[in-house]
Amino acid sequence: MKVEIRKWRVAIYGLALAASVVFVSFYGGPLPYVLMYAMVLLLPVSIVYTIINYMNLKVYQEIDTVKVTKGELHNYRATIENAFIFPVYKLGIYLYEDRCIMESLTGDLVYSLNSKEKIELKSEIKCKYAGAYDIGIEKISLEDPFGIYKVILDVPYKFRAVVSPQITDMASKAIEIENIFNNRGLSSDNLVQEIPGSDIRPYVPGDSFHSINWKLSAKIGDIMVRIPDNMERQTVTMLLLADEKEEDKYTITALKRRDYFLEFIVSAAWYFASEDMPVKFIYPAGRISQFTVDSKKSFSEFYSIVADGIFYNSPGVYKDLKNTLNDQGKGVYGEDTWIVVTENPKENEEFCRIY
Repeated sequence: MKVEIRKWRVAIYGLALAASVVFVSFYGGPLPYVLMYAMVLLLPVSIVYTIINYMNLKVYQEIDTVKVTKGELHNYRATIENAFIFPVYKLGIYLYEDRCIMESLTGDLVYSLNSKEKIELKSEIKCKYAGAYDIGIEKISLEDPFGIYKVILDVPYKFRAVVSPQITDMASKAIEIENIFNNRGLSSDNLVQEIPGSDIRPYVPGDSFHSINWKLSAKIGDIMVRIPDNMERQTVTMLLLADEKEEDKYTITALKRRDYFLEFIVSAAWYFASEDMPVKFIYPAGRISQFTVDSKKSFSEFYSIVADGIFYNSPGVYKDLKNTLNDQGKGVYGEDTWIVVTENPKENEEFCRIY
């Protein structure tokens, strides 16, 4: 809460109050006393009036879709209602202009609402950063009827958007993904894919046409297929060290950092999915969680949760993630290729490291 006092109006009020006291002292009688008590009660009554207005102010915000993507335009609507019988005088509206762009609204919006009146604000909105954060109306301001003060308050009902990151090629450029599997790939005992083998048998309904040996089939006059073999698929592990600082995660600096972090993650996941290369993500989601992306379908599932699914609920989770990284350094995970992405790297620490 922030209170702005108009000093010259306070001075006028003080002079009027002093004059009413002098008036009572010299003349007495009902009228001077009525004027004096009116001046004495003017400021307290104005404060109570402001509190009542704030308590009965209803603000509802919405976007036309539940899936918001960074940089895309969406239809935004805010409904502001005065639910009480007292009118609201000079209601100011302040927007989150540092994190979203309102095409039809600006930050200097002032309205007055009569009893039970409501207004609608409509605009196209564009979110600047990926992640989960409040957008739309940030604060409101209320003035007393005499213009002595203005109080700036948080909006009664905030609107949080979950903004998905854009998919770019930034990750493939940064870590040279195309070279990882040529030089450092791991063969997994759990992830396998079928390839045509060397053994032959007659075709049965349901066999893949890709497994038919056409040359042999033409030679013997019967359709023959190759029995598939299981080939171990190469994998890579990405450890996501999200920033453990919770107190400043909604500052613009932190939002920009999270935006870059998320865009890097989904870009890497998309590249792996496009190449049918499994990648296992280890990340905090209240606790340490794992998600394997090995196809475009699994990428879609991962993409739908990544915007607001990476967070800590206790300092211990961050320590556990660091211990996981230490275990990798000790060879606990064998020769697996690890990519460690640190959201807020410290001095002399890289944003992306490959082990």
